[in-house]
Amino acid sequence: MKTKFRFIPTLILPAIALLAFAGAAQAQVIGIDFYNGSTTNQTVSPTDVVGPYASAGWYNQVNPNATSPGSVSLLDSGGGSTTATFGFNQGGDTLSGNPIYNTGYGLSGAAAPTLTPDQQLFNGSVYASAGSWSQELVLQNIPYANYDVYLLVYAGQYSNTVGSVQNFDGGVVGGAGTPYYFSNTGPYNTSIPSSSNSPFYVQATGTSFATATPGADYVLFSNLTNANETFDLVNQGGTNPQQVMLGAVEIVNTAVPEPSTYAMMLGGLGMLLGLQKFRSRKA
Repeated sequence: MKTKFRFIPTLILPAIALLAFAGAAQAQVIGIDFYNGSTTNQTVSPTDVVGPYASAGWYNQVNPNATSPGSVSLLDSGGGSTTATFGFNQGGDTLSGNPIYNTGYGLSGAAAPTLTPDQQLFNGSVYASAGSWSQELVLQNIPYANYDVYLLVYAGQYSNTVGSVQNFDGGVVGGAGTPYYFSNTGPYNTSIPSSSNSPFYVQATGTSFATATPGADYVLFSNLTNANETFDLVNQGGTNPQQVMLGAVEIVNTAVPEPSTYAMMLGGLGMLLGLQKFRSRKA
């Protein structure tokens, strides 16, 4: 009888440990949403699942004015404290202007539309004006060994504006980071992505002014390992250039396996447990 159940504890204990670790690993995203003046209609609820890496837990709602590198401590998507901080090295331009859509107001005096949570990530932003202005975002003390950074950007308010984002590896100017270009070639007064866009999120993959990705609204930098990273948002001009905007930032811990990975592992343990019981009954 003792032999019959000898193998069971060796399966159950790892399973319990995996479940506990999987629960702790859920808080793997740091989301930063910008606003100006008031959070009304400019920020998302922590329960909203939004962003190109769809996640809830947007606890960092920040007015970027007067921020400097290291001045803002960041929470993760579980609401817990992290070592991560961020701030801006101002590139000669005002850090943030009025939101694109304030409560009750819209562009050119029109009534403000009802925004989806994903659109609200872009409403209230850091911007770089026409004339090659730039803004430099500085992330420091990122607690993840491996991570991706999503920068939610948009070229507006008018057509034919081109922007770019470059990662200066580890904060070293002149590093090997590739600049990615995005453009707005849409209609006049297209200021944030339309809720009817399908897909809503379009990654900027162009690496030059001539190959700027039309309508792109995020830039992705993958497999980062440095604790400190610096990103430059640059207004590259265009036929009728206006502001280029940074609406939000996502930092995603890729060193932690996805929940589906744990599910498969636990499923495999369950199969082994069932097989052991079957063999024990036959014995």
